[in-house]
Amino acid sequence: MRRRIAAHGSRHAEPAGRLPGLLGDGRLAARSRTELGCARLSASCTPIAQFLGKLGGHQQARLTADRGITYADLSGSALVVAAAARESAIVLRHQGRPAPPRTRPPSPGTATGFPR
Repeated sequence: MRRRIAAHGSRHAEPAGRLPGLLGDGRLAARSRTELGCARLSASCTPIAQFLGKLGGHQQARLTADRGITYADLSGSALVVAAAARESAIVLRHQGRPAPPRTRPPSPGTATGFPR
């Protein structure tokens, strides 16, 4: 990956230098085992996955996006889950793979979406 950063010139050197700190901050937040901490780690995975994908590290980008989904699920926030799923779909599309099938949204009037 370092070769790819070097090949793209100095325009990627500064953002690449910030990624370990971004990931470290997210991991530190997730150690609290709170929903907000998990949401922060999930949110930090998005720019990292985008950057890795831009450099051609599609496998690493997919793993990072998957990690973002895992922590998004732990956050309990539908908005965080949607953002992580969007990033995962983008990474899969760049790999030429189909996105996972959509799940049916809950029916109006039921909390779980399952018939009574």
